[in-house]
Amino acid sequence: MTPGNQGGFYRLTEDVDIVSPYPGGYAVNNFQTGEWLEYTINVTQPGAYRLEALASSPMTGSRWHMEIDGVNVTGPVTVPTTASWATFQWTGVGGVSLAAGSHVLRFYSEAQYFNLDALRIVP
Repeated sequence: MTPGNQGGFYRLTEDVDIVSPYPGGYAVNNFQTGEWLEYTINVTQPGAYRLEALASSPMTGSRWHMEIDGVNVTGPVTVPTTASWATFQWTGVGGVSLAAGSHVLRFYSEAQYFNLDALRIVP
């Protein structure tokens, strides 16, 4: 992990690298193995969901997983090899059972390097 914001955009006082790969947009840049982001989510309806990440990497072999309340619920997900750092593609895993209520979602980099534009949870 590199200290500070090496990308120089958006959250300048935090240890997260953010770049602007396209006009008006931001992405977490160059995830390294072992780095993670954490969010509190509120599930209004219990059920099976698809957890997805919009990621890019011109390299091969990058991987991530998502955890809910400390439990890996997706297993390893390979980041597709895209044309450039600015070309993003959705990937994810369906059938993840989520109970109603507040949960901690952790997005974890299993194998570097990739950029992350967005996360989504789809019923």
